[in-house]
Amino acid sequence: MKKKILCIVCMLLCALFAIGACAPAGVVTGDDDEDDGRTRLYVSVYKAGFGIDWLTAIAAEYEKENTDIKVVPQGDATMEGTAQAAIESGEGTRDIYSLTSSANYYNNSVFDEDGDGYSDRLACLDELYQTEIENGKTLEDLIDPNFKNIVQINGHYYGVPWNAAVTGIMYNYNMFKEKGWNVPTTMDEFYALCDTIRGAGIAPLGYCGGIADGYLFNLFAGLYTQYAGETNLNEFLAFESAEVYKQEARLKAYEAIGRMLTGTTPDGRSWILDGAQGMDHLAVQRAFIRGECAMLIGGSWLKTEMSAYLEEYPNFECAMMPLPWINPEKSNPDGTKNGNLSDATVLVVPKNAAHKDQAIDFLRFMSTSEMLKLYTDKTGGNPRPFTYEGVDYSDLDVWGKSLMDIYLSSTNYYGVSYVENFRLGRLKLILASDGTLVDAFNTIGPGKTALQNAQELVNSDYTIAQQYFSI
Repeated sequence: MKKKILCIVCMLLCALFAIGACAPAGVVTGDDDEDDGRTRLYVSVYKAGFGIDWLTAIAAEYEKENTDIKVVPQGDATMEGTAQAAIESGEGTRDIYSLTSSANYYNNSVFDEDGDGYSDRLACLDELYQTEIENGKTLEDLIDPNFKNIVQINGHYYGVPWNAAVTGIMYNYNMFKEKGWNVPTTMDEFYALCDTIRGAGIAPLGYCGGIADGYLFNLFAGLYTQYAGETNLNEFLAFESAEVYKQEARLKAYEAIGRMLTGTTPDGRSWILDGAQGMDHLAVQRAFIRGECAMLIGGSWLKTEMSAYLEEYPNFECAMMPLPWINPEKSNPDGTKNGNLSDATVLVVPKNAAHKDQAIDFLRFMSTSEMLKLYTDKTGGNPRPFTYEGVDYSDLDVWGKSLMDIYLSSTNYYGVSYVENFRLGRLKLILASDGTLVDAFNTIGPGKTALQNAQELVNSDYTIAQQYFSI
């Protein structure tokens, strides 16, 4: 009997060890309740794309200055739902959460069951925004001005900008250097380069056509912002009428992407990597790293997301190009700033967080130039929505430098409006495809038909928008 009991105990222990071994690396599976006399500050963030190495590194630096606090990071790919449920219920609440959904941020900041216009869910951070971070600059001084319209609700701040992204077209840096290809600065140069690359026996462009938007929404938004300029962008986001869907910038962005995806060389060879139409993001990113295509539509998460695969290709180097200009004059009505679609993610402190003061202080610490640099280092050159004033990023690799240069020199479009129709998901920058952007863009076609077919998509968007404005 004793032997049987011992066997059962051993089996249970083995099972427990197996469960522990299956826990994803870098994810905190418990609450770290070890009693060492330090206050536990729990920080839970969405992990997909950029991981949590950045958080672990910043936490370690914070603990050096605050020896009475232990920062406990937690991250997984379902954190948005976890955060929303915890904030709404007030149960099991961590001290800091990430919110990647602007609708969730808005709803938690503005509405409550009493209907008095102020939320009982998130801590107001107005005082933090007026706090000096360093060199006489407050947090409000240091964040990207274009982000203020997103993070400020009814004149108050309930979140701190978390992550930004750089999206568009990346290229194989070493391949371009070896072949002597110049990075295109206009779309006409881009189309000509695609012919040249295909002539060298290499597929010019890859994209993840096997997922609904193929990262094409990001590219569309950047090209739209580039051509429109800030004035037209702000007019669009105000959504005063369906007429904003007639902006010429939307037509031009549709046409440009349609020509990219359906373009061919004079002898009829496609510019697109064979099979890309059916690939997901991971498959096409692997093909790009292997050198099967010279350029790729994607974003600044590439190196972090593909870090394990890149170990097999230590000499691979890529860079993000500034979006080639649709307008040959390389300007828009507001000047010469290019366009970029970025993220509108925030870090928030629940109003009933156990360690609210310490959480707010941690957000302050994260906003210093040294920690911005650390974040950028740990995410492969990815920025946060800050001006990066006083931050030296000259020691980043080619990839990281290209991301930072583009972000800091662009009009960054965060794709957020709090107008009800937009917030409820009725209005979007693109409506014609009804969620299947890849199919919509592939209907545009090359050559003389491209502009006409792009106009049909604009007309469809306008018709759909009119219906929502009549609600």
